[in-house]
Amino acid sequence: MNDTNPLLANPVPLALQRSPILRIELNRVEGELATWKAISFAGANRVLSEWAETAPAAGGYDKVQVTLTWANGMQHDYRLDLQHPLQGEEPDVSADLKHFVAFCHGEAPNPNWTDAQHARVLKRYEEQGVVAHAKTLRAQCMLTDF
Repeated sequence: MNDTNPLLANPVPLALQRSPILRIELNRVEGELATWKAISFAGANRVLSEWAETAPAAGGYDKVQVTLTWANGMQHDYRLDLQHPLQGEEPDVSADLKHFVAFCHGEAPNPNWTDAQHARVLKRYEEQGVVAHAKTLRAQCMLTDF
């Protein structure tokens, strides 16, 4: 008889242990003012892509406040610079989030900064609790829809 617990023999993948996104609130504060609540990263990106069509076509951007809330109660707020499709990349909330987390872990330095500049920013982020927040996000929250 095998005394091995089948749950321990086949652990749940780490991504499934993380909390899923519950809500993404978008608040466009420049250009054509608008608000929207999405329940997935894909849904938020669709809305942002639509809004981007009315962002400045000749350069510049419109500011969008983004608030992410996970099922475990964790939140993350940031400002997205919404550019017209002719001027920039397609908006991607999940990619922004993953880049923020990687940056705070020292894995995605700004290519335009020196090592000393990067170290200063990370030190300030550490002192302000931003790095600890990013570590908690990585450990406890799903950074994609799946």
